[in-house]
Amino acid sequence: MKYVTPVEGLPFCKQTRVEINWKILEKSEQQLVIRMRSDCKDSPNCDTFYLEEIIIVLGMINDDSCCIAVRYMNVEFVKFTFFKSIMSKLSKDGLVDYSKKWYE
Repeated sequence: MKYVTPVEGLPFCKQTRVEINWKILEKSEQQLVIRMRSDCKDSPNCDTFYLEEIIIVLGMINDDSCCIAVRYMNVEFVKFTFFKSIMSKLSKDGLVDYSKKWYE
């Protein structure tokens, strides 16, 4: 999946392209486990990190009317950068905002 998202808090960068790759790690009657890796394409130092999310959906409850979903998010750094703390905070804030929209 590819989309463009606004970026706040970074100089010289108003938006960035994002590419998300989804992979189903487990699919059974009891649960579904999905890993998502998001790569930002245009933000400063975008080659130093990626965002990883794991979503675990547990089996249906209450006569198939609802289920439980747990989402884990992390910023993975693959290169050294002096801006790690700033990039982690902005990335996690962006993931939380995106997640709120995704679950609505």
